[in-house]
Parts: sequence; structure tokens; C-alpha cells
Amino acid sequence: MNEVISSILQAEEKAENIVNLSAEKAKKIKLDGEQAAETVKNTAVARAKVHKASEIAKAEEAADALYNAAIDKGTLDAEKTFEETKKKTDAVASEIVDRILK
Repeated sequence: MNEVISSILQAEEKAENIVNLSAEKAKKIKLDGEQAAETVKNTAVARAKVHKASEIAKAEEAADALYNAAIDKGTLDAEKTFEETKKKTDAVASEIVDRILK
């Protein structure tokens, strides 16, 4: 009978050790998973910041190019209008001078 009780006690002790080891392994797996998740999150945040900065820079460059193109076109249009107006003004002024001098 003592053998049976001793065998039961040993089995209970083994079972308790197995439960304790499993709990420790589970805690380690959970901690490792949390650390890996934190690393992934930090990497993703860093990449997102770099990507955001890069996209902002590209957008600013595109906006500057559009702005410069609009300014260049406006300048050309203004110069053309000035030249056309100058020709008309010169012609009218010449006609006025001719009328006055005649």
C-alpha cells in the first residue's frame, strides 16, 4: 500500500513540475511574443515616418514645379501682352503726332 501511495505522490509531484514548467514556458513565449510585436510596431512606425517625409518632399517638389510653370507661363503671357499693347500704343501715338503736326 505504501508503494501505491508513494507512486501516487511521485506522480502528483511530476504533474506539478510539468504544470510549473509549462507555466514558465508560457510566460516566456508570451514575453517573447510581446517583445517581437513591439519591435515590429517600432519598425513599422519608423518606416511610416520615413515614407511620410519622403512623400511630403515629393509633393512639395511637384507643387514647386507647378508653381514655377505657372509663373513662367504668366511671365510669357504678360510679356506678349506688353509687346502687343506697345505696338498698338506706338501706332496710335504716331497717328496722334501726325495729326497734330499736319
